[in-house]
Amino acid sequence: MKVKSYTVTCNSCPHQAEGELEDGRWFYFRARHHFWYLSVGDTLDSAVYRNDNEDATAMGVDPHGLLTYGDAPDNARAIVNAIISTLGEAS
Repeated sequence: MKVKSYTVTCNSCPHQAEGELEDGRWFYFRARHHFWYLSVGDTLDSAVYRNDNEDATAMGVDPHGLLTYGDAPDNARAIVNAIISTLGEAS
């Protein structure tokens, strides 16, 4: 499963990106305060809802803050693809 298309919706703090996966599902990615969250849903609204309601598909710690403050806007597709590849078939 890979990213088909994405848009960076905020490239400061928090860094946010959203888009469509190759299988037709949608994702929402958010990084802030050294933590990142990725949610996958059948629609973009459902992916955002899962993220906002602490039901993220995956989450992790970025101890150096690079996802939030560094070059994440230029590498959003690579970052999200790397996270998704560790999930296998995200639900």
